[in-house]
Amino acid sequence: MIGTANTEGKCQKAREKGAIEMFDSKDDWETEVLVWTNNQGVFVDFDAVGAPTIRHSLRCLEIGGKLVLSGATAGDSPDLSIREIYQRHRKILGVPMGNWEDFL
Repeated sequence: MIGTANTEGKCQKAREKGAIEMFDSKDDWETEVLVWTNNQGVFVDFDAVGAPTIRHSLRCLEIGGKLVLSGATAGDSPDLSIREIYQRHRKILGVPMGNWEDFL
């Protein structure tokens, strides 16, 4: 598992939970993920942020990869091209995360 976070503390916590690589979400993590995967991309990308990150998340997917959406904490109207989905056989899945108590 790899991931992004906006503080070193969050990156460290993710590593403690099993992440093998973490990227700073304030940097160009899309490019960093592609470099880390030798431009192959990832099989699954889990995105709970929404509008600001969905296009980057899509571009990080390998051919046939899956984008799992579970929220839109930063907005629900992304700017994206549907060609980035169908031309590389990508799939988008919606998965609710639960209520506030589940999150806590």
